Amino acid sequence: MTLQTDLSQIVAKLKQIYAGLPQQLVLLLTLAAGIALLIWGYKLFRVWLAVFGLLCGYYAGQYMGQKAGLEGWAALAISALLALAGAILFWLAIKFSVFLAAFFFGLYFMRYFSVSLFGYSNLWVYLAAALVIAVLAVFFLRFFIIAATAWSGARLIVDSLYGLIAGAPAGSWLKYAEPLRQVYPTLLFVLMIVLITMGFIYQYHRSGHGRRIRLHGYPLRSR
Repeated sequence: MTLQTDLSQIVAKLKQIYAGLPQQLVLLLTLAAGIALLIWGYKLFRVWLAVFGLLCGYYAGQYMGQKAGLEGWAALAISALLALAGAILFWLAIKFSVFLAAFFFGLYFMRYFSVSLFGYSNLWVYLAAALVIAVLAVFFLRFFIIAATAWSGARLIVDSLYGLIAGAPAGSWLKYAEPLRQVYPTLLFVLMIVLITMGFIYQYHRSGHGRRIRLHGYPLRSR
């Protein structure tokens, strides 16, 4: 039995385990994660950043593997290594990671809203806006932490509620591609905005009364 066969069997087994989980359980776990980020995102920021780095590394590995024509265990290995490297990098190098996270966040944010709301698409505009957001995030670190975690938590909550109500699997709302001009998606979008606002206000108020948080050598003052 080859290493490639072993890895393929492991991946297939993990997929079977995930598929065998009750869908409601997955949605409830996603809902709990969203609430935690929405309320305690300021304190859970480094965990959020590490997960973000893990995903960035994984997708970078997938992209590089496809470009290099890798298959099987080789493609899986490069994805796993880059995912691990991304998680470690984003956990340790806070300001650099914030810059990268804010850049990708801004890129996604600009593309999502410009296409969904206005039907407008321009890569150079996305890149310029994302760069501005990334630079501002480094200088306004506390603001970015609260805004990013509140946004992430709100999206997870809306996705979970959508799945529980519509009987859809987790991630259905996050992958929803229809324009936001339609009534039903717009209602969910409004709910997401309300949750983001509430989460931001709550975290900002709570962080202003707590002790400063030290992020790997960078004291993040609460005031």
